Amino acid sequence: MKRIIIVGLIASAFILNGCFIKSLHPFYKKEDVVLKPELYGTWIDGDSAVWEIEQYLISQVMSQNTIKTKAYLTSHTDQEGKKSYFQATLFQLEGNYFVDFFPLFDKQFDDELFVYHMIPAHCVARFEQKNTNQFELQWMDEGMLDKLFTEKRIRIQHEQIKMFEEPNNDEDYNAFVLTASTDELQKFLKKFGNDPELIKKSKEDFADFRFTLTRQ
Repeated sequence: MKRIIIVGLIASAFILNGCFIKSLHPFYKKEDVVLKPELYGTWIDGDSAVWEIEQYLISQVMSQNTIKTKAYLTSHTDQEGKKSYFQATLFQLEGNYFVDFFPLFDKQFDDELFVYHMIPAHCVARFEQKNTNQFELQWMDEGMLDKLFTEKRIRIQHEQIKMFEEPNNDEDYNAFVLTASTDELQKFLKKFGNDPELIKKSKEDFADFRFTLTRQ
């Protein structure tokens, strides 16, 4: 059986083109993971995009059984009907909650050759539950991460990757990918997880994402 399990909420194009802090390694450890069954269901955000959240199940090929995980299978459908899938893992660090999003490319691309060219990345957002019918996601700002690197205010292993070039424009579009271990990533989150410079405060333009999701 051919299945790519690629292990983090928004269209995969956003993750691939920048905006959010991305990592090759997960931001969570097994012991940090929290499962809140009350999050299962259908939610809608301020842009009228629909989010469907259910328990993430992994198929066992030989036994034809499924394994229940402590992660969420999360789909995001925008106003144009474009749908993307993520493995979303909720975890807790020193009293703060975060979500690690990981795109599931095998669910959203039919072309295997295209999928084999993709290198998925983990993306992290702060999670805050307002009540049983509402929660908020705040993505950490890659633009501010660039500023902190430039000012030499942080040190964490990373690569800066050229994403694409715009014709007739000398400006390159680059993205940061953190290559540090999960231990180092968690030290980073503990230090900067509440830093207003890295937490997006509004949704004034494409690069700013803070979503409030309400149960539909």
